[in-house]
Formats: sequence, structure tokens, C-alpha cells
Amino acid sequence: MTWTGCEETTWWLTWALRQERTRAIVEAAFAEGLPTPDIIERMITGLDPAVAMQVRYELHELPALVIETVLSAYRQAASAGKPFELASVKPASPLDLARRRSVRVSVDISEDGVRAELSHIGSRHPTWPEAAVTAAR
Repeated sequence: MTWTGCEETTWWLTWALRQERTRAIVEAAFAEGLPTPDIIERMITGLDPAVAMQVRYELHELPALVIETVLSAYRQAASAGKPFELASVKPASPLDLARRRSVRVSVDISEDGVRAELSHIGSRHPTWPEAAVTAAR
């Protein structure tokens, strides 16, 4: 991810998902079977409104599969009582990633917890996948 607020977004999401209240709200959303956009809304309820607006914008720009992967990684960590971290990682080759309009998500699962990493160039996403905002609606 390039600096468009992505680093701040991933930091705030990691922070939010470490809060007991947020975890309970998100788990209830999963239990209710809510669609991804509604789960995102539940995740950001405890954030400052300006931060929540930025996080919502960033997440809704990403392909639905990326958000679903991040949520799955979070659930894996939460179910084991392990920490979860979402991080923005500078692409090894930003120009190549931009040219290919690529978004990359990777998940590392270790004894210590789960870390999901996102790499992308803002506004240079593939145009064909469904965005997270429209998923399951």
C-alpha cells in the first residue's frame, strides 16, 4: 500500500480489533451472519468519526475477497485467543503492482498469532472484482 492513509487505517483496525468491546461487537455480527459491509460498520463503531470515515473509505475500495481474507485471518486468531495484526506493506515493485492493477494480501500464522499484510497502490486496483462495499448486498 502506498501512503494514502493505508498505514493509519491498518493501525486503527488492529487497535480496534484488540479492544474487548469491538471484538464482542464483531463476533456478534459474525454470529448474526451479517454481510461484509455491515461487519465493517460494526468494526469501526468505536473509532473517532473522522478515523472511521477514512477506514470505511479504504476498506470499501478494496476487492471483497481481500476484506474477506482479512476477516477470516482475524477470526482464526480470535478463535485461538491469539493476537491479530493488519499491516500495510510497501510493495517490492510499486510500478509493477500499479501497472498490473494488483492488490496483494498475505497471511502469516505463527505460534505468536496472525498477521495479515496488504500491498496495493491506491486508485490502481483491478476493475473487475466486486468491491467490499457491494459484497453480499
